Amino acid sequence: MFFSTLSIAALSLFGCALAAPTAQKRDAPGPSGQLQFPQGNAVWDNTGGFGLGHVVYQGVDQPYHNSQGVIHVKTHHIDISLQLEADSNDVVYLAKGLAPNSNNVVDVQFQIPIGYGGPTGEYYLVIEETQAGTLPEGGPIPITFRSAAPLIQVTAGPTAAQKAKRDAPGPSGTLQLPQGNAVWDNTGNFGLGHVVYQGVDQDYTNSQGVTHVKTHHIDISLQLEADSNDVVYLAKGLAPNSNNVVDVEFQIPIAYGGPTGEYYLVIEETQEGTTPGSPIPITFRSAAPLIQVTAGPN
Repeated sequence: MFFSTLSIAALSLFGCALAAPTAQKRDAPGPSGQLQFPQGNAVWDNTGGFGLGHVVYQGVDQPYHNSQGVIHVKTHHIDISLQLEADSNDVVYLAKGLAPNSNNVVDVQFQIPIGYGGPTGEYYLVIEETQAGTLPEGGPIPITFRSAAPLIQVTAGPTAAQKAKRDAPGPSGTLQLPQGNAVWDNTGNFGLGHVVYQGVDQDYTNSQGVTHVKTHHIDISLQLEADSNDVVYLAKGLAPNSNNVVDVEFQIPIAYGGPTGEYYLVIEETQEGTTPGSPIPITFRSAAPLIQVTAGPN
């Protein structure tokens, strides 16, 4: 299994990633993005250990008025998690603060986690949406709410071998953005950090009988030190697109021991290694540039 159960400490770190002002709960029903995929009772099948779960979410960008003076709302980001119960503390986050693309859509795939209290069964796929609410004067305010929680089935048959560390240097994806000493600026509390990662798909041989490797997914985290336990995960098991690229933006977290300063952006890559038998996972740290997290007036 690639995805171990998150500890309570890890969950608390993951949960503090959003550092905007206390998000406003809506005082009445309002515009909400739509979870287009998966639908209720969908099956996420991890047979073989390399299954991917697909999430497609259409954001909103439209006029809306409420008692706080908001006149317009736009989807800023979503949190994606799997929960044993819709309001449970048994949570596995797949992504925190994931922003929609230029079409206002989140379209991502994740390595299916099968080790959180399971390994298989029924789970709620919970989407928490945060919108930027425009005011006539002053900066926007965050409005957050649960927009979807369909019940899905997580299944698994025979799984691949445990992750193998490479026994020698081999092909690695490339972190194209950000570079070292990049600045992620959260001034105004709606800043986004951009991550672009180019995967690999090429021949490679090793002592385990591997003949080819392809990037299967990456984990993205911010750490106070390169090998520290002070970790905030932005995404776990995020798969590249059809061009073998991960290109995503995240709400900048500024509340994990900071609020500002230097952090390592750590990329852990897992490759699918082709063998004469079943494929095997190969995992390693591929990048950890030091970046600056800053914030000005809210």
